[in-house]
This record gives sequence, structure tokens and C-alpha cells, in this order.
Amino acid sequence: MKKNSVKRLAAIDLGTQTFRMMIGEIGPSGLRVLASFRENVRLGQGLGRTGKIQPESIERGRAALETFRKALDDFSVDYVRVIGTQALRSAGNSRQFLNQAELLGFHVEVVSGRREAAMALEGVKATLPGLQYPVVMVDIGGGSSEFVLAHRNKIGYIKSFNVGAVTLTEQCVSSLPPGPEDLECLVSRVEAGLSPLSSRAFPPFKEMVAVGGTATTLAAIHLEMAVYDPDLISGLVFTRAGLADLWNRLCAMEKAALSGLRGLEPERADIILGGAALVMGAMRALDAESITVSDGGLLLGLLTTIEKELV
Repeated sequence: MKKNSVKRLAAIDLGTQTFRMMIGEIGPSGLRVLASFRENVRLGQGLGRTGKIQPESIERGRAALETFRKALDDFSVDYVRVIGTQALRSAGNSRQFLNQAELLGFHVEVVSGRREAAMALEGVKATLPGLQYPVVMVDIGGGSSEFVLAHRNKIGYIKSFNVGAVTLTEQCVSSLPPGPEDLECLVSRVEAGLSPLSSRAFPPFKEMVAVGGTATTLAAIHLEMAVYDPDLISGLVFTRAGLADLWNRLCAMEKAALSGLRGLEPERADIILGGAALVMGAMRALDAESITVSDGGLLLGLLTTIEKELV
């Protein structure tokens, strides 16, 4: 297919917690997002314990891709790119799932943590044009966390850490609300997992930005969103004190209460503390007093990258 014949394109991100798809259209004024889809698959459930993707997770993933396939056909999409992240990077039986995806017509590119971080930065730039450089972007995923230090026209530092909201939860959280030992485990494992980061060793920066499902969910909870609105999410600022207040509130809630909380998808109720611990740990490590949330990130970054390659 010739590049200039592509009118509709889709980006699919197969994350450790969530599978997401964004469909866009290339027109005279550039790229326009037509629709977004998400399925809470939890591909990485049990991965930290077994080193493998579980059969039920593979089945949930296959069902999600079937849903995506129907949407692609409904929108008459011309071009699709699919990427896989930490769960598919690390699982010993990744090929088992990738074969299932191939049968549904999806060729999955399993990207490195560095490549994942660089694409996420492109999504941030698209949603926050007023960034103050140098900027630090942190992308908290289900199985890994990516950090980028970006200047206006170049990347100064980029690193992926193998600690995420799902894996951290499975290691530490035995009940909701969590007990003192659970909370101590969260804090200590975050400190250990992000130990290479420090305000003394890390280059100076002017702004810190958080992307990914943890960050946007924390923002949605703060705003008590009954219906998710990305325009209200991008640009929301958490101070360290404000985030600590939200953390304390969440730590006191049972799972049933968390599941009914406005802004929090029930499927994320048991992992939100692990994700929040990582955001706070990143801010402590880099001595950041505030962090800005972006609804951009990996999926939008992938879509805009595809568009640039095609036009």
C-alpha cells in the first residue's frame, strides 16, 4: 500500500494491564483522532510469580483483539501498527500469545523499554505544547516504569525500570485496605526499584510529567469524574502534599469502596496503590515538588509517529 493512499490508521498498545487502541484519520489539516478503545486484560497477572503469561490472561487478550478487529473493520482502517511492552518482553511464553494475535491478523512488534519511553514522550508533546524544558517524563505501566529527560530537540536520558503497578501489587499488597507490612513493602520496593534515580545524580529539570493509566486514573479520582474527559486530565497538577493526601485516603479504603470510587475503574481498584506508590517514589527520588498529568503518552505517541512516517 502506498503511503499517500492511507487515510485511516490505528495504533494498538498491548500493555501489561490494559490493551488500548486509537484510530485516526489523515486529512488536509493533519491527524484527527476518531475513536479510542480500551480493554482491561491484565496480561501480566501472575507473571512476576511464574515468569509466564497465564492461560486465562491469554484468552482475555485474544478476546480483546477480536473486539479491536471488529472496530478496525467498522472504521475501514487502512493501516495498523501493534506494539507490545513489558509483559511480552519478559514472559517466557510470549510466543504463545503472539501466535494467537497473528491468527487474528495482528503482527505485534515487541518494543524495548527505551523505544517505549521515546514514543510516550511524543504523546506528551502532543498534549502539553507548553512544556518547560528540560522536562522529566515518567510512564508508570503495569510491569515497568519508563523515565525520560528531554530537552526541546533531544533526549538527554532514557531508562526503563522493571517495576510497575501490577508487579508491585502482586509482591506487596495482601489485603485492602493494606496493612502496615504491605505499605512498608510498597515503599521499600519502590525505593529499591528506582534506586538509580536521585536528584543529585539526575540532570536538572524544570518540569515533571506523568503519563499512563496510573497517572490519569489518579487525576480522574481527584476530579471525581463520572465520565472520563481527557481534556480535563491533561495539564492537571499534583503537588507532593496533594498526592500524599489522596494516597492516605485510598490506603484507608476497602476494595468494595475503591471499586465504587468515581474516576477509578473497578478493574484497577487493586493496583492503584502500587501505581500511586511509584509516582510518589519517583517524585521523592528526584525531589520534585509537583507533577503534571498528561493523557498523551505511548498510544498517542505511536499514532503520531505512524502519521509522520506515512505523510
